[in-house]
Amino acid sequence: MRPGRVCAVLSLALILACAGETLDGIWIGEIDAGEALVSVEVALDRDDSGALAGEISFPADGEHGIPLSSVDAVGRSIVFAIAGVPGEPTFAGELEGDRETIRGVFTQGDRSHPFELRRTAAAPPETIVDEAVRSNVIDALADHLIQGYIYEDAGLRIARELREVYDAGAETPSAPAEFAAALTGELQRLSDDIHLRVEYPRAAPAGPPVGRPEPPPRSEPRPDSASGAGRPELLDGNVGYLEMLHFGGGEASAAEIDAAMAALAGARALILDLRWNMGGGPFMVRYLSTYLFDRPTHLASRVERGRPEPAERWTFESVPGARLGQMPVVLLTSATTISAGESFAFGLRNVGRAAIIGERTAGGGHFGDLVDLGHGFRMFLPRGKTIDPATGEGWEAEGLRPDIEVPAADALEAALEWLDRESGRS
Repeated sequence: MRPGRVCAVLSLALILACAGETLDGIWIGEIDAGEALVSVEVALDRDDSGALAGEISFPADGEHGIPLSSVDAVGRSIVFAIAGVPGEPTFAGELEGDRETIRGVFTQGDRSHPFELRRTAAAPPETIVDEAVRSNVIDALADHLIQGYIYEDAGLRIARELREVYDAGAETPSAPAEFAAALTGELQRLSDDIHLRVEYPRAAPAGPPVGRPEPPPRSEPRPDSASGAGRPELLDGNVGYLEMLHFGGGEASAAEIDAAMAALAGARALILDLRWNMGGGPFMVRYLSTYLFDRPTHLASRVERGRPEPAERWTFESVPGARLGQMPVVLLTSATTISAGESFAFGLRNVGRAAIIGERTAGGGHFGDLVDLGHGFRMFLPRGKTIDPATGEGWEAEGLRPDIEVPAADALEAALEWLDRESGRS
């Protein structure tokens, strides 16, 4: 996780302390970013001096165990400060009367969003997953699927079939982390939804989340930027190149994209590299997209269970720099391009604005939030998806199929060759 990531992939470091209140344990919740809920989890423990310390995770994007850093708290007022991050990100909230909920406002730069954290009791390390724990967790999981999963009929079916699997004698690991992994495997087998999974607090996966392959190798380290943008380059033939590792948000992120687009404004074509992009938030997806159109454009829509009408996603009315609406655009993808990376490509594809070259993407087209299953377990529950407004279809599980399918390692070369052919240079 890089500092400055906001929405789906914020880079945060937090420590909570509140005089007279007990905050040890696991807190899960969401930042309400308007177009999406950004799920977060904060784990708190006392260090040797008695002060609180811990870590934060972003389960929807496979980000776990980010160390926490500093805070001020008086009575029930709690302020989570984030040091060394552009835009001075801050969480300011109040501990509710039941001492089980913190509500407040997250701010970064000139943007602010409400947030809510809810306490969930973590099972101690020595806890054994016995018959009672298994039954309780599966019952809670099934109830959430039935009440909140994006597809009502599928939620009912998955809940029923999951119960049948365990009623038929499926092996139940006694270790909580292993049980969470087993449940995840069953859920994804039954749903073909790589966002639907169960996790045990502080049990960060050793590798990529279930269903997601390893990313292609890179020769350069990832840039430490708020927006997720790498250094803009002009390749041979006056082709602009910009790598997007994630879609961060906030004032600092917008300034980085403004500078990158200004540096590439004189190119004859633009390549946006999404091969290592594993997510982000809707603000930067819209903001970068705006530079690629001459006028406001409807890119995609979002549907969510319980909401009768889709929410439309358009480019913004304006950006500070020159528009690149007539410049040819190529997007590079890999099998690990997921979530906001896919959403960006999906929106441009819907309106015929870019060619996609590389591998079929991961297929993470759902969004949702964390729900508590008890005994220290929680599930990421998909509640909605992004769709093409013309067809009503998304890309969950299927992924986005490139216009030119080549191994990720060969995508840049293939893109340059394609641009030469299209321009008549070859």
